[in-house]
Amino acid sequence: MNEIITISDLFATVRCDDLRWLAWRLPEDLPRGLCSKELRVLHLSWSGIRELPGPLPSLKILEIEECFNLEGFSTEIGKSMPLLRRLNFSRCKRLKSLDSSIGRLTDLRSLTIKWCDSMMHLPEEMRKLSSLRELTLGYLTQIKTFSLPPNLRTLTLRECWSLESLDDASFPDLEQLHVWHCPKLKKLPVLGSSLARLTVDRCDGLVLDDDDECLEWKDLPSLRELSLGCLTQIKTLSLPPNLQMLTLRRCCGLQSVNASFPHLEQLHVRDCPMLRKLPVLGNSLARLVDNEWLELKDLPSLRELSLTFPGKIKTLSLPPNLRTLILRGCESLESVHASLANLEELRLFACRKLKKLPVLGSSLVQLRAEYCDGLVIDDECLEFKDLPSLRELNLRALTRIKTLSLPKSLQTLTLEECWSLENMDASFLHLQELDIRDCGKLKKLRVHGSSLVRVTVDGCGGLVLDDDDCLELKDLPSVRELKLSWLSSLKCVSCLPTNLRDLSLEYCGNLERVDLSTVTDLRSLSIYCCRLSFDREEVMKRFPSLEFYRQ
Repeated sequence: MNEIITISDLFATVRCDDLRWLAWRLPEDLPRGLCSKELRVLHLSWSGIRELPGPLPSLKILEIEECFNLEGFSTEIGKSMPLLRRLNFSRCKRLKSLDSSIGRLTDLRSLTIKWCDSMMHLPEEMRKLSSLRELTLGYLTQIKTFSLPPNLRTLTLRECWSLESLDDASFPDLEQLHVWHCPKLKKLPVLGSSLARLTVDRCDGLVLDDDDECLEWKDLPSLRELSLGCLTQIKTLSLPPNLQMLTLRRCCGLQSVNASFPHLEQLHVRDCPMLRKLPVLGNSLARLVDNEWLELKDLPSLRELSLTFPGKIKTLSLPPNLRTLILRGCESLESVHASLANLEELRLFACRKLKKLPVLGSSLVQLRAEYCDGLVIDDECLEFKDLPSLRELNLRALTRIKTLSLPKSLQTLTLEECWSLENMDASFLHLQELDIRDCGKLKKLRVHGSSLVRVTVDGCGGLVLDDDDCLELKDLPSVRELKLSWLSSLKCVSCLPTNLRDLSLEYCGNLERVDLSTVTDLRSLSIYCCRLSFDREEVMKRFPSLEFYRQ
């Protein structure tokens, strides 16, 4: 008769006196025989342990995750694990506190405590952790205050909802401070000249200084990256000059930033409706996001500009060296004054009053314009033929376009809801994708090209085909996917490419015939709402692997 052997039975008599590294991810308690005095690294996950094992005199790394029954320590951690360098508790929901002997861990470099819901306080002895350099506390919802050693280099506090103070902490050597969503925190610790990165986000109760209006960061000469988010009490910022990256997000009361940033490389400003004054910027700026008050022409190093919903801006003067320009929802924008010879990507969305594009050069690769009702793109406004590098063109809901003369370098062309468009030549050697939808007045569509792979024509009811209302595709040998829909004049489709794989015909009410005789390997055929008569059996016999859909 076979006996069932449990994990506990299996390891009951096992001894691993020289074991150095152990990861125990089983619900059973850690067997005593595996607790080697030579153990250096111990990972415990999903274990049923109630107390930490010990002593482990050589242990340097202890990581405990999702040990839901863990409540405390069987022996004083400062005595049983004196050489610990890294200690991590995560999702130990019954753990209420750390052992006060933790202050004896003079070699501890890194301490992380996250998602320990029952933890009520941290021992004052943590102040004695003389080697601690990195501390991360997250989702400790009941802790109101704690004491920390002054020698920290990195401090991260996240979602500590009850935290009110840090016991007048002073961190002269702190290099990074990140505080997220600590709504009751009223004061930051005293920071020193070593601070390089600072993040403060969603700390509604934070008192930034005595008058609760001006944040004095000017005494932090090493600060390089500053990110402030959802701080409703800030009105004025006086910042140090050496910043390289500044992010301001949803600081609803912020009115001015008083500073000069000769070394700033990235500036992100979003949802700061009261902001009237921006800092003086130097020529190091490489990226700007969401800003409407700058003299952008004076930023020769600016390469990327993205503006989203800046309601007041009417005119933009831009520097010539931009590589990427993205304008979204600039509803008041009427003109862009610039000659952008080096621009590679231009994207416009819902700039409804914009009438004219900037002067573009031979470097442009991608152009997308959507819902720009006032924009006229014609030969007077934009010489497409002078854009030899243009590969992708996407125009949507540009209602004033009547004709298009396009560059032969195009590889992808998408036209949608260009209701006034009447004539277009898309006969380009390198064109690979052609997608035309809801261009109701389009009468002539010339398409020739050996590279074209995907073709979609949808909702172009005015399209005039051959004399017999037949669409012939003999000049498109590379097409693999063909989708035709809502073409009321279409009666016949013939001369299909030999290598066609997918054919979709939808809502072509007058379509009577499709000639598949030239196709050798059709794999998908979809027919919806067409009067077309079709011998299904014959088609399936010819293409046995065909996926055939008809309605």
